[in-house]
Amino acid sequence: MTTPIGIVVCDVNDIGKALSMAGPEDTIIAGSAHIKSELEKKGADFVSGEDLYGHEKAISANSRIVGILKNVRGQVRNSLPDQLCETAISILAVRLMLYFANEAMSEQLSGKLIYLTDGKSYDLPPPEVTAVLADELGCEDEEVLSSTLKPGHVFFKKYELDLRTISGKKLESAHSEIPRVFFNFSKEKQSRNLTKLFFTRWIKRKNAYALRYHLRVPVKPIPDKNNVEALSFTADDTLNEFIRENLQSTIRDYFSYRDAMVRFLNRHGTPVRAVFNHVQNTERAAFASVLNEAGVECEMYSHGCLVPHGRSPRREIVKCLADAQYNGSPSLTKLRPRSPLQVYQHSPAQKIEKKQRVVSFSKAKATSASAKTIYFAPNYITWHKGFHGISANCFETVVVTEKLASAIASIPSVNLLVRIKTTAKDVAEANKGAEGRGLYPKDVAYLLDPENGVLDASSGSHSEYLVQSDLVITEGVTAVMFEALEARKPVLLVVRSRSLDASLPGWSAETLLSSDGRNAVYCASLEDDLPAVLASILQRHNNKPLRNEELQPYVWV
Repeated sequence: MTTPIGIVVCDVNDIGKALSMAGPEDTIIAGSAHIKSELEKKGADFVSGEDLYGHEKAISANSRIVGILKNVRGQVRNSLPDQLCETAISILAVRLMLYFANEAMSEQLSGKLIYLTDGKSYDLPPPEVTAVLADELGCEDEEVLSSTLKPGHVFFKKYELDLRTISGKKLESAHSEIPRVFFNFSKEKQSRNLTKLFFTRWIKRKNAYALRYHLRVPVKPIPDKNNVEALSFTADDTLNEFIRENLQSTIRDYFSYRDAMVRFLNRHGTPVRAVFNHVQNTERAAFASVLNEAGVECEMYSHGCLVPHGRSPRREIVKCLADAQYNGSPSLTKLRPRSPLQVYQHSPAQKIEKKQRVVSFSKAKATSASAKTIYFAPNYITWHKGFHGISANCFETVVVTEKLASAIASIPSVNLLVRIKTTAKDVAEANKGAEGRGLYPKDVAYLLDPENGVLDASSGSHSEYLVQSDLVITEGVTAVMFEALEARKPVLLVVRSRSLDASLPGWSAETLLSSDGRNAVYCASLEDDLPAVLASILQRHNNKPLRNEELQPYVWV
C-alpha cells in the first residue's frame, strides 16, 4: 500500500506538476491565497494550508520554539561571536516555525509532505537565497583585516557600501555626490577594480556613481572552535539533527561571507559608511560584523514594523528577530528607527537618529467630502514561508478583506479603498522562477462593489490615498501604519482572532467602545463588532487630525 503524501504548492507555475503527480490518496495543499484562487479556477480537489495549520496550532508550537531557542542560546553563545549568535538563532527561529508546521500537517494527513517551488521539490520550503557561494573551498585559515587598512577611494572620491534591499530604498539615505557600491554574487566572476568600474559606466553614459561589484565567495570550512555538531539541544533525535544542520549551515555561510568582505576591504580600502535596511541574511550579518571591526559606520534604515510587544510566545520570537536583524543587531553603529517602539539597542554606544517625518498640523488635510474614506492597505507574509502566529498571512488577509467589505455595507456614506500591494516584479511569468507574492488584486476582485462603496485602490498613488483617507486599516510587518500616523491619520490594525496580537500596541475594540476618548492606534479582531468599531473611530476623528501628544508613543514628533 502506497503511503499518501501532501503536496504543498508554493509556486503558481507548479500547479500543473502537482496535479499530474498527485495520486488518488494524495492531498494537494495550496501554499498561498493566490494559488488557492488558481486551483479553484481549475476545479481541482485541494485544501488550503491555513485549513491544515492555522494560528491556534501555531501559537502552541511557538511556545515550544521559545523554549528551544533559549536552550540553544545557552549552549552556543560562548562559542560564537555576538553577531553570528544572534543571526543563527533568528534564522533557526523561522526554520523551526516551518518544521513544526510540517510536523503537524504530516500527522494530520498521515503521510509525508513535499513542497513544490520553482519546479523542484523539497522536504521543507528552502530558505530564500540572496547570495551565491562558489563551488570551491576557501582557505581554512581565517582571513584578517590588514594592519595598514586605509580609507578606500574611487577616482579620488570616498565611496559607500549600499547593502539595502529594493524595499529598503524607499527612505532617503544615499549620498548622491559619492560613489555607491552594490554587490552581485557570482560563482565565477569577480570584479577587480572599483575605479575601472567607475570609468566603464561613465564611458557608457550610465550612472557612474552606482557601481555593481561582482563578489565571489568560496565556501569556508567551519573553524573548530565554532563547530556545534557535537552539541545536543533536545531529546528528540530528529529535531536535534534538524537544529544542528541549520546552525552549521548558518555558521559555515557566515564565515564564508566574512572572509569575502575582509578580502574586499583589504583590496579596496574601507568605505565612508555602509547602509542597511536589515541584516536578516547571513551575508549581511557577516558583512556588518567585518565593517564594524574595521571601524566603518554601519547605519540601519529600518522602515517596516517589527515591534516586540504583547503576549508570549509571539513577543519572545519577535524580540529574537529584532535583536538580530534590525535595530538590536550588535554590529550596527547608527540606528534610524521609524518609531520609538523600535529602539532596542544592543549597546548604549549605538547612536540613534530620531528622524521626524510627521506633517505639520496645519498641513494635515482633513477630508471635506460628505462620504468618509477608509483606506485598507494590508501587508502579509505568504503562508508557506512560515511566520505562523507571528504576522498576518495571505489567507488571513482575504478573510479580513471579506469581513471589512461586509461591514462597510452597514455603514452609510463610507467608502472602502482596497489596496492589495503589487510591484513590477510581482507578475508571475511561466518558467521565470517562483511567484513573488501570495495574493494579487484579482484574487479579491469578487469583493469589489463600487455601488456600495468597496473600491479597488491597488493602482494609483499610495501617498494620495493616505491623504484622502479618514482612517487607515492595515496589519503585518509594514511601514503603512507609520506612514499613516506621520500623515496624522488614525490606524486600525485588524487580526483574525483575539488570541493574536496586532503589530503595534493600541486600544482594543472593547476599550474603544466603552470609553469616550480616542487614540492614534486601535486593534480589533474579526470576533469584534467591526461596523461599530469603524463607525466609532470615524466619529471620534471626524475632521480632527491626530495631535502630537497622541502620536508621540508611535512616531517621532
